[in-house]
Amino acid sequence: MRTYKKISNSLGLKKQKIKTPVSVLKGLWQNIEWKVKTFISNEDRSFNEQVEFLIVDEITELNPSQTLDVTNVEIPQFLNLADKSFYEANKINALISADIFFKVLKHNTYKVNEEFFFKESQFGWIACGKLQEKEVSKQNQCFLTRNDTLQDTLKHFFDLEGLGIRDDPVSNEKDQAMEIFNETVEFKNDRYVVHLPFRKSYGEFSDNYSLAKQRFQNLWIKFSHDPELHQQYHGIIRDYVEQGI
Repeated sequence: MRTYKKISNSLGLKKQKIKTPVSVLKGLWQNIEWKVKTFISNEDRSFNEQVEFLIVDEITELNPSQTLDVTNVEIPQFLNLADKSFYEANKINALISADIFFKVLKHNTYKVNEEFFFKESQFGWIACGKLQEKEVSKQNQCFLTRNDTLQDTLKHFFDLEGLGIRDDPVSNEKDQAMEIFNETVEFKNDRYVVHLPFRKSYGEFSDNYSLAKQRFQNLWIKFSHDPELHQQYHGIIRDYVEQGI
């Protein structure tokens, strides 16, 4: 379960320091530094449950993404709504897990139409289903997922120094470099020695610190879940250091 940092601060909840990586989407990870333990209850305290929340900067975007049109929706007055402004675009303050959710949910359902209904819960009736938006959203969203192999990740890590170099206009530059490499490579004093050509012209290097830091953090998270891989990686780097590479 997760809670919005601003809400936990405004409620004055006692925080506990932790360091926990949490999967958020398609193999991506987020480092959680704080958690709180508290109780959630309804107004008459007929429902009271102790829960533990992980504190994050933001749970999600506005939900719903924009205010919905309820002018043509007949909501009975006898339904005590858990959120009377459910149709307005608002921040999500807390996200509960499935085990708590099904304790909160009750069996009764009130159907408004084929696409929209209310479900009874410990906190009141919850709006469910589909409503028409007031206007078509102009916001476009794009999602990216990556599934790099370990070899690709290590290669990217060691290639960071090469990031930001602009391409040389000479089309056969790579072929020339490979030809020089094949002609000059030799094994000398327990290491390989090779000649490589200098670029005839080059642009300025971009600042890759933030990108390098992010990739290093992602790699470190993988190590935290695979101690054996961490030891293998550590052995390779230590061997490089001992050989002066």
